[in-house]
Amino acid sequence: CASAPAATSTEPAPTAPSVPVTTTSMAPATTTTSLAVDPPPTVVGGVGLSGVTGAEGRTVAVLTVLPEGFTVGDTAPVVVAFPPGDQSLDTATAVVDGMYEEEALARGWVVVSPVAPDGVSFWRGSEVHVGLILDWIETWVAPEGERFHLLGVSNGGVSVFRAAVLHEGRFASLVAFPGYPRGEGEVEAVVNIPVRLFVGGADEPWIEPMESFAADLASRGGDVTLEVIPDAPHFIPQLADGVVLFDLLDGLRP
Repeated sequence: CASAPAATSTEPAPTAPSVPVTTTSMAPATTTTSLAVDPPPTVVGGVGLSGVTGAEGRTVAVLTVLPEGFTVGDTAPVVVAFPPGDQSLDTATAVVDGMYEEEALARGWVVVSPVAPDGVSFWRGSEVHVGLILDWIETWVAPEGERFHLLGVSNGGVSVFRAAVLHEGRFASLVAFPGYPRGEGEVEAVVNIPVRLFVGGADEPWIEPMESFAADLASRGGDVTLEVIPDAPHFIPQLADGVVLFDLLDGLRP
């Protein structure tokens, strides 16, 4: 089981990176009653907003980035990116616009970033929606290698491990910056996929549990690396433009 400690009240409250929030160009979310009729994203070559029917018929907002020329049914590398902090629409938009959009478009990646309903994070309750979101994605794009990649920062870097254990076998890699597992079975769920971790050297509450997790995973034969960025805070400036992250993701493609 994971050697990292469970979350406590001493954990720093994650906030969104300091990047602009832009939502005016997005299509409105669509409310539907059945996953089968949830439409695919309509915005190509930029950021779009869709509504996906989640558990118990709940509509979950999802941001997407589709490369220029994308058509429904194309095969593409797909990364499911969980946002930090409250995982709200504003927070998710800030990260997608500021960190992912430019590099994803330049490299032909599809990005899907779910928004937590009512501020209930994707590792404290909203994870019940993730499987239906993955199913929805597969109705309009064929993930390269038939698997998704996971990407998450802060609360999103915790959420990726919850997704991995609940939907083991559907992911090709996991990147957290920062993040570590906090639930039962989450370490075992990522033994067979590459795991890449980043943490700021000044982010003391996160360094020890991430080092402990990386050592644990390596002892189980996992493919894991952990980079501690000297003097960097919780949100790591060296990763803010997305270049390092997408260089890494490109290297993890099948």
